[in-house]
Amino acid sequence: MLSQACLAEYEAFRKQVRTNPNLTDDWGGARRKASASSTGGILTILERPGVGASNVAYHVIRGLSESGIAQHTLGYGDPGSIGDLACHWGFEEAINLKDGRASWEALVERTRSVLNQCRPQAIVAHREFPWAWILSEIVGVRRIVMCHGGPFTYRVMDTPLEQELAQRLQRVDRVAVPSRFMREHLRRRCGLKDAHTQLMRGAYDPELFHPGGRTKSEGSLRVIFVGRLEPDKGPDRFVKAVKLALEQNCSLQATVLGDGRMRSELEQSCHGTPIHFEGSVSSRVVAETLRSSDVILVPSRTEGLGLQTVEALACRVPVVAARVGGLQELVSESGAGLLVESTEEMANCLVRLSEEEELREALAHKGPDFLAKEPMDWDSLVRKWKAELSIS
Repeated sequence: MLSQACLAEYEAFRKQVRTNPNLTDDWGGARRKASASSTGGILTILERPGVGASNVAYHVIRGLSESGIAQHTLGYGDPGSIGDLACHWGFEEAINLKDGRASWEALVERTRSVLNQCRPQAIVAHREFPWAWILSEIVGVRRIVMCHGGPFTYRVMDTPLEQELAQRLQRVDRVAVPSRFMREHLRRRCGLKDAHTQLMRGAYDPELFHPGGRTKSEGSLRVIFVGRLEPDKGPDRFVKAVKLALEQNCSLQATVLGDGRMRSELEQSCHGTPIHFEGSVSSRVVAETLRSSDVILVPSRTEGLGLQTVEALACRVPVVAARVGGLQELVSESGAGLLVESTEEMANCLVRLSEEEELREALAHKGPDFLAKEPMDWDSLVRKWKAELSIS
């Protein structure tokens, strides 16, 4: 099912629109006023983002801005996510939805401010976006939705509100997806036709993520986890798999890059083990740590694509990944890793890779070769967005 927080927000927003008859007229007036003197632009709305969604949104916004396209941004979510939006990714204003009525008033005011500046030529919504769907219908401009993954990869659409959201998704102008898996998933779950979706794979920064300077292991297998320490990313499975490998006398060192609600409990459970938690780090540190690792273990329970996997391929690091979502697509097409069904299989793969250096090297070299044939760098992604938005 779709997250209860999203459904509650969507119902609250819908109620506000229904009980404020002047809202449409107010925004319509602002829109008409702006249309007379404005050249338009893109309004990007990012709801309760993860690292991957924020990363994609940020680079697309920056790329379009460098092309001279006016950008307006609005981010909202819980305190943990809005900090990244406002500070790290440069969103103009990030609204804390925990503030109750103040959240709604801030969202309305920010939206009115944008519409007083210009009439956007399109609204691009990332993630669950209940507000973006309602707003785009009121404003009457082109609507593009980017389904990164998350709840879209496992919800069943069996409640009235979820079914309404699926119907709204069918009415947007285009749905961008990060993988062929997501395209097929949305076709089955939401009734979207392939012609209604656009594949927007990736991406990564090739100036940061590359194999140059990669070091070879001289002893213990160096294993890395990159991602939020939240249930859907499976950090508990990572810890369990590493411990199972250690029980098989596998010599290894494990590094966990990322933060989240599960960190405290997991870190306590790893006391006295070679599993080290480094917290949230910059992309540069992620790249450097990848190049000094022998394998990345991606134990996600759901994944639209898996940007950490793309970055590992670029750094020539072999992958052990759960057979879920876009991960199975990336690993199968690249041939640069091993797919598994359980934590026991993850552990067995770690033991095998610790013993078979030739296999590690054979898998590792396939990553950059795959990305040379299937470009997933930021410039390639921005070009796709410009084509979708009809920007020369």
